[in-house]
Amino acid sequence: MNTRWTEFLATQIQRPATFATVSALYATLAQYGILRLCGAEAGTFLHAQFTCDVLALPPDRWTWGAYCSAKGRVLANFILWKDREDILVLLPQVLVEPLRKRLQMFVLRSKVSIQDDSSQSVILGLRPGDDPSVLGALGSDSSALPPALIRWGETSLLHLTGKRTFLIAPCERAQKHWQDLQDTTHPGRALDWDRTWITQGEPWIFPPTQDAFVPQMLNLERLGAVSFTKGCYPGQEIVARSQHLGQVKRRLYRFKVITTETVVPGTPLYAVDREDQSAGTVVNAVKTEVDTSEILAVVHTAAHSAELHWRDPKGPLLVPCPLPYEVPGTVND
Repeated sequence: MNTRWTEFLATQIQRPATFATVSALYATLAQYGILRLCGAEAGTFLHAQFTCDVLALPPDRWTWGAYCSAKGRVLANFILWKDREDILVLLPQVLVEPLRKRLQMFVLRSKVSIQDDSSQSVILGLRPGDDPSVLGALGSDSSALPPALIRWGETSLLHLTGKRTFLIAPCERAQKHWQDLQDTTHPGRALDWDRTWITQGEPWIFPPTQDAFVPQMLNLERLGAVSFTKGCYPGQEIVARSQHLGQVKRRLYRFKVITTETVVPGTPLYAVDREDQSAGTVVNAVKTEVDTSEILAVVHTAAHSAELHWRDPKGPLLVPCPLPYEVPGTVND
């Protein structure tokens, strides 16, 4: 995180709230970072690397995207948008430097520079709900629908599903926004923000789940992260074949797990009738109560409504939860 921002936060009086207690709040999100790609060929370079259509993205929109291995398995997923002549990529901080290094290997003679912009930018998560005054104070309005991108000077506002907004700005600008927001919102916890990804069915890849799933297993094509008309990128043939031949037998679902233990990405799930074989894998998890976690997990479509257990066949029981979109290929009882 930006050290100046850390010092600034230390001077602020914070009364953390949760999404359950207030209709409008914000949180500082140090768990995410940003890559900035500059240069005349940045767009064409990333267009040939990522699953999303970088070149067709308008300046007032952001998009989900993914970076795949040659096997068509997701190494990282992200949110991407254009900042004037540059391209910004937001993803979990732990994967910023690995992705930068891997992309750098393929730059060769392209007119592209790739830099970690995390220390130059502050990322805030807003949940204004139906209160128009919150976004109004930031030069936007509550009628902007995702994936709208609003630029206000050096500030970028990315409108997400679930009435959420990313605010990204340099430190000095972010300090002013933080103080302005205190009049209409309450500071919240980054944990609550992460929970909203799960309720919206929007996964994030972390090191334990890298190179494990094609994009469709994560429902990324449902989120608009995959273009099937843009042409080649690493793993494109496998991703396209999975789509057109209907070979995706595992999909992303949402569950609750009753356990006091910490659920972590990469741990297996088991069906009661197939104790000798894993039925799925945890992708993301957030503890919502002392004895409850919510998770997104990739599960065999035929087993998503079966009796599933976390970590071992006799482990904590999973309770299915709804997603805000239909999961393709789901086998219903």
